Order: sequence, then C-alpha cells, then structure tokens
Amino acid sequence: MKRILFFLLLLPFSIPLHGQYERKLEQSIRLYNRIKVQYELEGVSFQKVEQSLEVADLLLKEVMKYGSEPESKSARYFYTLKELLKGEMLFRPDSPNRLLGEQLLLGLSDSFQQLDGSFFPVRYFYEDEYFVVDYDDFVGTRFRYFAEITELYYRKGEFDLGRKYARFALQMGTKVDPYLSFFLMTYLLDMDPTAVEIFEYSLLMVRHYQSMEPTQQQQLNEDDQFATKALYTAFDQLAKDSLTIAYLDSTGTISAEIAERLLPYVGFDSLATLFFEHAAIKRHPFPYTRSWDVLKLLDHYQHYPAAKQLCQQISTQTPPTACYDLQRLSSYFAKYGEPSLAQKYTKKAKKCTKKPRKAATLAAPRQ
Repeated sequence: MKRILFFLLLLPFSIPLHGQYERKLEQSIRLYNRIKVQYELEGVSFQKVEQSLEVADLLLKEVMKYGSEPESKSARYFYTLKELLKGEMLFRPDSPNRLLGEQLLLGLSDSFQQLDGSFFPVRYFYEDEYFVVDYDDFVGTRFRYFAEITELYYRKGEFDLGRKYARFALQMGTKVDPYLSFFLMTYLLDMDPTAVEIFEYSLLMVRHYQSMEPTQQQQLNEDDQFATKALYTAFDQLAKDSLTIAYLDSTGTISAEIAERLLPYVGFDSLATLFFEHAAIKRHPFPYTRSWDVLKLLDHYQHYPAAKQLCQQISTQTPPTACYDLQRLSSYFAKYGEPSLAQKYTKKAKKCTKKPRKAATLAAPRQ
C-alpha cells in the first residue's frame, strides 16, 4: 500500500480575516508543515516531534472551539491532517507503537467521511497570504486514506469494514488514483464476496484496467504479472459460476462485453470464449462479421452447442450472394450433427456460385 503524501494546491484568497485565533491557526499550520517535512524527508521519529504535535493539537482544538466559523472550519481540516500524520508516524514499520497508530488511523474514518465536497473550500491565513483549498486539492488524500484503512481491515480479517471503505473510496472515482483503484478491486474480490459481487467487481476491474494508461498497466504488472494474474483469477472464478451469469445477464450482452474486453490480453482466449459461449446461447446479436470470429473461437475450444446456436443465428443473416459463407455454414452444420441443414446450405452455396456463370453466358456475344 502506498504511503500517503499531502500535496496541497494552495491558491491566493483575498478576503482578510484577522484575530488571535487566526494567529493560533497559523502557528499550528506552521508546526504541522514542519513536522510533515521532517517525517517525509528526514524520517524523524514520533518521539522527537511528539511535543510539537501536542502543541499543534492544543492550538487547533482551541481554534475549533472558539474561533470564527471559517477559522474553526480550517482548524478542523488541519486537525484531521495532523491526526493522520500522527497515525502514519506511529504506524511506521520500526515504530514500537504500531497498534496505537493503527487504532488512530482507523478512528479517523468518520472525520474523513465528513470532509466531502460540501465541506470545502477551506480558507486560512499563512505566511502573510491567504489561501484556499478546494475539494479537488484534497480528494487524492481522502482516497488514499480510505485505501489504506481498507488494507488494514483486510489484514485484520474484518471484511465487512474492508468492503465498506473500499467501495467508499471507489465511489470517489477511479481516476483519482488508478493504481490504487485496481488494488482496491482485488481486495474486494478477496474479502468473501457474494456471487453477485464477484460478477460486479470482476467487470469493474477489467473495465478499469482497460481505461488505464499503458505505463500504469505496465507498473501493475512489474511485480510478477500481478494485474494479469488478478484479472485471470477473477474472471476464471466468475466463468465457473455460470448460474450467476445466467441470472444477471439474461440477454448475453454483458457476457459479450466481458469477452471482448478479455480477448486482447495474451492467454485470455479460452477464458473469453466461456463468456462468448454464454452470449451465444442467449442469442446475443453479434455483428455479422464479428459473429464469424466468435464462431471460430467457439469451435476451436469445442463449445459445440453454443457454436451450433450461433451458426443458426448467422444463417438468418447470411445473404444468398455470400457463397463462401454459405459453404462455411454447410461445413459447420455437418460438424455439429445437422446433416439436413448442411445439405441445405451446400445447395445454396452451389446455386450461389452458378449465378455468375449463368450471367456471363447470357452476356456473351453470339458467334
């Protein structure tokens, strides 16, 4: 899990706010920024900055209680960030207080849920300037926080809470952090999902993976083809649960989409064909040219009942002038135990091939 970094886009804000609590807010922000830099760049331990954190804590609590509404709001925002920083420091691998850090991080969930779009903007005075933080500047930190506690609950085996916060993060939008979004989907598929959830999360995963930049896909696969293996495992599990697919995909449309999304990846042909099989059985209306490609796959992987079904569908679309396709239908029907249909399309193919010769004879000049 990535460590959380706080990069805030600070924009000038021109409305003046003056007073003792504004100065105390500025002092607390200065302490927070200094501690954050010491931790992220120098790796300072919690013990060395504990006293400064306590001072910042007292200042922010005072401003939250007695300051004006804008001051109190800003103090609440920085108090949450300060607590997050404190939790990160306590939870670092070499910390003797990891349990305390974990408890602190998990206990911030309500605060982070409240810091939604309606809470912003946050305005404050700092270093002789006024600043504003919009929700777009904060949403990345919020997303990464919920991704981190998802992992904590996953490792603790508390899957109900893990699923809750993974879904909460993903609702913010996978573009906030495409890399972490993929990991959240793998967690969702590994936290005792129902059959319906397996279907939902698997489809979400492949859609998301295809939306990622090639460099992001490569990054996910740098660790022993992690993404490819995760995708295959998810869809293999889903493909085996044919009852779920039948229940959720009565028209075969979703199965066809899954198959098309899986097909570009090396090694996914057979798995994609399982979804094409369901789509064919449900009489999904493949485009005519594409239906022949699907038929070839179904035949290659010996899904003969579905291939036969698709043959019958193709036969209703094949024009009488498509001589080669008529002959192909004859061959496929013969293979699938339909001799009468095979004979029918053999005759159509012969009739189709004779028409050009007859026309040529009629057009020939008399000798």
